[in-house]
Amino acid sequence: MKKIYFIFFAILITLSSCEKKGNITINNLDYYIKNNTAPYEVELYRAVTYQPSEATITWDFGDGTTSNDKSPVHIYEQTGKYNVKLTIVNYKTISEETIIIDVSQDPMPIKSDFDYHFLTNKRYAPCEVQFYNTSQYASDFFWNFDDGLGSNDDSPSHIFDSVGIHRVYLYAMSGGDTAASVLELEILPPPEKISVDVVSIWLPGTLLGEDYSLYYYLDIFNETPTNLPMVNASTIPFGWIIDKELFFFNGEYNSDNLYFEVWSPYNNQAPTYSFGIRMEEIQDLYYPDTLFWDNGNGYAAEVLLSYYDD
Repeated sequence: MKKIYFIFFAILITLSSCEKKGNITINNLDYYIKNNTAPYEVELYRAVTYQPSEATITWDFGDGTTSNDKSPVHIYEQTGKYNVKLTIVNYKTISEETIIIDVSQDPMPIKSDFDYHFLTNKRYAPCEVQFYNTSQYASDFFWNFDDGLGSNDDSPSHIFDSVGIHRVYLYAMSGGDTAASVLELEILPPPEKISVDVVSIWLPGTLLGEDYSLYYYLDIFNETPTNLPMVNASTIPFGWIIDKELFFFNGEYNSDNLYFEVWSPYNNQAPTYSFGIRMEEIQDLYYPDTLFWDNGNGYAAEVLLSYYDD
């Protein structure tokens, strides 16, 4: 007979004080169930922000057995509803939390459910999405991303290249039973406007104290705003607040280079520092808000960008 795996999460067990006599608060106790037939194998986990070495932890599994292990494994041989209690004792302070684990049927009915978020907080194609599996009583999974691709991972991430609304399906399976759930997510066209918002510069100490000018270009076109002032490198970093849309950008993420030059008025032969990135690399990075360069010799730069729909 197939086993069933429960994963319990004792999440965010915190202390109101870092002293030996401080109170420990159990903020949340939850569980994740895998498979749906007895015997039921249980894996318990806890996450803490701080816990003194003097504290003791006890799991009461509700079937007459207990454990003091930090991450115990327990097997329920019979179906039923079990009160699982977590107790943490620190000095004379006792914190307790109880949940009910329902495995009263054999097999248990499978529940399919999931959530997601965009890893770069942008919906522009291409974009990477992280999925979170919150299904219960299932042993195997299949994801259909509605773009010809799928996954058997429990909680996969996926890159969506195509624009439009995708209906993502999760099939949760165990013992010949299957449950399905679906969510829609919209992938937007690539942004057609980019703004250079802030440029920050780090230079070696020997170059500080001077005034510097900034120029930047898209391919052969000068994108530098008119009358952009010189800035004195009195502190590190120094830089420019610009908030200016790229005038010559036409929405194509190709081999054109967006590059920057920092010039000293005492040297008109070559820039003091230059750096750049191809437009296609910006798309490959899923439209980052921050670009950073560092050549390891005291020269570094950070550029903050914004993206807009047409």
